[in-house]
Amino acid sequence: MKKNTGFKENCNKVILAMPYFVAILAVLFLLYLGFRFLPKGEKFLSLIFGSGLTGAAAILGIFYKQASKEKAQIENAPDEGLSKLRKEIIPTKEKIEEEFLKLEIGDLQDITDESNKSHRENNILIYSYSKNPLLQLRLEQINEDFDESWIPSVTADMGGREKNPYWRLVPVYQNNTLPFFYYFIQMDGFRYWVPLPYVEYNKIEKFEINKNKPVKRCTVTKVQYNLGKVLTNDHGNYNDSYDDILKQCKIEIVR
Repeated sequence: MKKNTGFKENCNKVILAMPYFVAILAVLFLLYLGFRFLPKGEKFLSLIFGSGLTGAAAILGIFYKQASKEKAQIENAPDEGLSKLRKEIIPTKEKIEEEFLKLEIGDLQDITDESNKSHRENNILIYSYSKNPLLQLRLEQINEDFDESWIPSVTADMGGREKNPYWRLVPVYQNNTLPFFYYFIQMDGFRYWVPLPYVEYNKIEKFEINKNKPVKRCTVTKVQYNLGKVLTNDHGNYNDSYDDILKQCKIEIVR
């Protein structure tokens, strides 16, 4: 496979260099015609003109070689995080999620007020990724009291059912809103960010859900889990307590 790949790369280099070589050959051919058929008095002018064209072609060749070298350096650079990617290219969802899997405590910084002072009033939060300032998370509250059958009943401090705000997390890269997002709810006094799971329901018939025991299984991805864990980090020993809240919701981590 390596031999085939190397041969293919060499062929591509030869193809890309063809215009440069053709230009030089054309200039040399014109020089030959000038010396052969032009009158003696014009041969000197032909020599100057041809030398100029040859020099121009050589300079273009140098620029081409340098550009090809820089392109190869970019394409072959180690892929160690988004900072190594070319700025003009928007990373794929897979690349973004690789970064989210690496998130640790303190990596997300709340810059809402710096970004726009009216955001917080409109229930919008902006978090920056300290290891790569080009990457941000935009959190938008879309429902102040979300409820589904998989959410366990947790008594609020005042004795009534607590509200569970529902949020959409949208990745933003270089001020470009990416075309995918994640949903979370806040639980237990807004202390925990619980990812919205994929819910499988128990059914009596093909389209009828069992009302006595509706939920069969709830699952989230490792990316959802890590995002929720880091967003919850402001409340101390989240490693144990965050896992506990997921267990209460009977949420499993998969993929």
